[in-house]
Amino acid sequence: MCWASAQNLIDRKVKQMDQKVQREEKLEGMYLTYLLSSNKLSLAETSNTMFWTLYHLARDPEVQNRLYQEVVSVCPDRKLLSPEDLSRMPYLKAVIKETLRLYPVVAGNGHLAVENEVVVGGYWFPKQTQFHLCHYAASHDETEFPDAEAFIPERWLRGGPLYSQHHPYSSIPFGVGVRACLGKRVAELRCTLLFLGCCSTMRCVP
Repeated sequence: MCWASAQNLIDRKVKQMDQKVQREEKLEGMYLTYLLSSNKLSLAETSNTMFWTLYHLARDPEVQNRLYQEVVSVCPDRKLLSPEDLSRMPYLKAVIKETLRLYPVVAGNGHLAVENEVVVGGYWFPKQTQFHLCHYAASHDETEFPDAEAFIPERWLRGGPLYSQHHPYSSIPFGVGVRACLGKRVAELRCTLLFLGCCSTMRCVP
């Protein structure tokens, strides 16, 4: 039901924007509206993010309300964002991290030890060994994330009672180090703006 409702809302919004564009009317909205109407972001690129955002917010009214209250307190009356505003929304960042933990951007990353032997955890591996890190398996490991299948943004809030002291590499949806995704910062900012747009323009109903 929630998935159907999410698709209906997205389709309705896109149809309204298309009609205004055809009538050469000014579009009013937040950053997501701009991205879609200017063809800088396709509907397909936003769908998964929108679906999972709405899905988890609709399933958990407490998370939904806490995120909503944080967003409207930092950005009342849909005021334009500044870098300082983003730093004042730790719960929004926690929601994004938790979503990416549950649904990593890619299934895994591989590395081929081409030139050197490798020792990992006391085990020796010869050259030409292919290593693979499965992001999904790592980020769903119960030893790192208790109740790993549950959507708990609070596990990312430092100093909070549910903060998880997990291994720093247990959830790295964009990779890490010199081989990390070059678009990580852009993707994180896009996720932030998408989540912000969802929360500031509507509230889900469970």
